[in-house]
Amino acid sequence: MTEKEYFVQIKDIRKHISDGSLEYADKRLTEMYAYKPVRLLWFVAKAEYVLAKEGDPAAALKVLDGERYLEKKYFPGEDYPGLKACIKFRINTFRQMGREHDAVREDYCYQRACGKRGSRLENVLAAALTAFAEDSENMRLLSALGDAFYHTADMASYFIVRMTMMRRGLLEQDSRNEWFYQIPNWGYLEERLCADEPQTFILIMDEHLGQVLEVLGFLLHNLGHKVYLLSPPLAFETEERLEPGDTLAVSLDNAVQYPDMRVIPPVVLTQEGVPYGDNRDYIIDHICSSEGGNDLSMLLCSGKILDSFYRDGPLRGRLGRLSPYETDFQEEKVQFGWAGDYLSYISNVYGYDVRPDIEAGPEVDFSIVIPARNSAKTLRYTLQTCLDQRYTGSYEIVVSDNSVEGSTEVYDLCKELNDAKIRYIKTPRSLYLAKSFEFAYLQTRGAFVFSIGSDDGVLPWALDVLKKVLERFPREEIVQWDRGFYAWPGFNGGQENMFQIPRKYEKGNIGVYYTSAQEIFHRVSQNLQEIYRMPLLYINSGFRRSYLKTLLQKTGKLLDGTCQDLYTGIINCCINRQILCMAYPLTIAGMNTSSVGYLVNVTDTRADRSISSAASRKIFQLDNAGITVLLARERLMPQTTGDIYALYIVLSRAIDEGLLSLEESNSVLDWKTAILRSISFYPMLKDSFDCFVHGARFMAPKVGQKPCAWFENEVYPSVLKPNYLNEANWDEQQAKKSYHEGIDSIGGEILDASRYDVHNIMQAVKLFADRTGL
Repeated sequence: MTEKEYFVQIKDIRKHISDGSLEYADKRLTEMYAYKPVRLLWFVAKAEYVLAKEGDPAAALKVLDGERYLEKKYFPGEDYPGLKACIKFRINTFRQMGREHDAVREDYCYQRACGKRGSRLENVLAAALTAFAEDSENMRLLSALGDAFYHTADMASYFIVRMTMMRRGLLEQDSRNEWFYQIPNWGYLEERLCADEPQTFILIMDEHLGQVLEVLGFLLHNLGHKVYLLSPPLAFETEERLEPGDTLAVSLDNAVQYPDMRVIPPVVLTQEGVPYGDNRDYIIDHICSSEGGNDLSMLLCSGKILDSFYRDGPLRGRLGRLSPYETDFQEEKVQFGWAGDYLSYISNVYGYDVRPDIEAGPEVDFSIVIPARNSAKTLRYTLQTCLDQRYTGSYEIVVSDNSVEGSTEVYDLCKELNDAKIRYIKTPRSLYLAKSFEFAYLQTRGAFVFSIGSDDGVLPWALDVLKKVLERFPREEIVQWDRGFYAWPGFNGGQENMFQIPRKYEKGNIGVYYTSAQEIFHRVSQNLQEIYRMPLLYINSGFRRSYLKTLLQKTGKLLDGTCQDLYTGIINCCINRQILCMAYPLTIAGMNTSSVGYLVNVTDTRADRSISSAASRKIFQLDNAGITVLLARERLMPQTTGDIYALYIVLSRAIDEGLLSLEESNSVLDWKTAILRSISFYPMLKDSFDCFVHGARFMAPKVGQKPCAWFENEVYPSVLKPNYLNEANWDEQQAKKSYHEGIDSIGGEILDASRYDVHNIMQAVKLFADRTGL
């Protein structure tokens, strides 16, 4: 079947739906779903069918939107097959639900994303701003301004108006549902807006944001906050190049204090009329450190400005974007982030001052950290491997319970085991994965810390061996080791019961050696599987607790990336010349269908939906704060899952944070290679494949030249060609064993653990000990 024939078939199905032939349409939809990749227009037809069959607009919209914020089946960056029909359906469905505001906003976003101007609605916004500025006590005008912000997709501005109206008790029930609370970090923004203590807000004008920020500054002042407004920069011509920081006093001396805000004029330095630097980041840093209170401020500005502060200058390591990228045109709207001290920021996220934890001295030799989330069934066996240590010194097992609200299974397990070594703590809120690990690290009291998952295992000799190595190398803050692998029953089809010993070992022969960071990067560039041999500070490596201060000193942050393991692996190689390693196993990485890592990467094929629909809803019930969003270079990679994607965005974050050069990053994994490998490994069975490909197509010209010939010619036509897939045969293929048992050239061994009556990680640890004799 050709692509043209595919769309003809979908058109016929949609006609039968409109004619009321629903039984026929249902049958044909099922038949066409077997052709992969599933295209957006199929989902439109499916949504139309659901609406016609069930009469439930919300259920129909969910076909296109998915269960979560990032599960949309459509990419709103540019026009492509099916998008116009998708948006038209959504607009009509919103109107059926009485949600006229959403219908207007949807149409505006589509027009702007496709390169058209939304001049009518933008004129309405301009008029609403002027009217409110002239009569700021008129709440009817404030409500109209909120509508104008909403219609033009300026969600942060709308939210500030909304909070103002709620504070004044003037917000009436309207047709908008609160979908925007799913936008990452909206909860954090709300907490800062509603805080009892005055917060510091810094608003930065540009060519797109002038009067908008003046009005927002007025509203923030009325909410009780301290407001600084950076006006458009004043040009200052120089004969010789100056340092932008040297002009800070000029800006501060010319600041004007108004009743509702302080206005500071930045300076942009020019030479022969060409700008070469400005002092806005120096002004922000000064406000935070000298006037902001607790060295922390909220930033409101365009996305372009927010992204520009990352790499260089005084805000390096002292800045975090919080609002996610949506579309190019929305980067002209108000985005938000934080600036100042990272510890102040995470103290807000965790609800207490974390500085005493950073400064706390060790109380025991080791901390084994286990962040747990609704995982008591596997955690029981993981904890037993931690308790069954030969080590006679002091250690603690920190179980950081990040389970969803109302779940007590992890607490009940720790109480049942009733062992003094187990220290149960509850996270202050339902945390994003990286922040869950970061919070747990802060709670530790061990001189040396390492973390595992709640389906992993620690080998009996681990702490004994670590103690010897740490005493031998007292100056090393990071130690890395070998780890085995075990796939729990039911995991990943043909991979279940896989058990691996990395190499041949000799009891007591702890081979210790150094590996340079450069060599680690080189190995990864040659074989992506080598990412699991990076110093991840998770399952295969750990750190002296003093390393938390080292991270802060060298990066300004702790765990800032989207994934706690690869992020620390890359950052460790950026800030350390070499890593101390041992050719000796201490842990076993277990993989189970209930693990967070697995559910994040799970495909949405038929075989996995029973897992993703039920378990994912629990896994992704997060309080909306402390979530890492993608920076400028990270966004060049269309959002997906898997190792290549994770590696690319971590390398990109290191570039954006000024910790790695572009050349160094490209030597490991360049953008074109990342895209090609991601598409080749991205399961065509995933419902999001069409969205992913068009996201890649939209981003491709941002890296190279327009149009992006290699993508248009080499990739785009081939990956979207319809391919018939017999799902029954595919399920059967997936169930076949995907590994071969035996011994490799370095003495490593792969077994089917079920042949040895192994059904959990505790039994896998025993099998490892028996097979190696260690």
